[in-house]
Amino acid sequence: MTVNPATTSVPHWSPTPALDPGGARRLVLAAGAAGEFALGPDGSVPEAAFATAVTGDRFVLIGNAAEIARARAELLAAGAIPAEITEVLAGAPDPHAAQPRTVYCPHCHTGSTGAVAIGATLPCANCGLELVVYHRYSQRLGAFLGYCADAEERP
Repeated sequence: MTVNPATTSVPHWSPTPALDPGGARRLVLAAGAAGEFALGPDGSVPEAAFATAVTGDRFVLIGNAAEIARARAELLAAGAIPAEITEVLAGAPDPHAAQPRTVYCPHCHTGSTGAVAIGATLPCANCGLELVVYHRYSQRLGAFLGYCADAEERP
């Protein structure tokens, strides 16, 4: 599948982003780190980050694409705005390359995580359908859209 990256919703997280100079303080949430501000194994934001956050805080998320996506979605759901969040991608700099990412299954409404490239397939962990990872990304869900790979052949 040939897709123009400029016309997709695929996030373009940089391994070296420019940090926002403003803000009251920065809360660095890193995957694989220890301490109260470490991202959970699935990229979940620890309760301590929400409990101590105040207006004007900036969040710096460090991890792979799936971890950043999950944490970003949680922060947005909690009331953060995109300008308050900086993402630092640890891993593949090409946003279309194989890397850990969450894929949303529209058939059973769940997410499956796996190291997969856009355009490749991933089995849904819930319903078992083989999903093609589409180049549409939901910031609210923190997931890429998947669609049934063999939908035309199914009865």
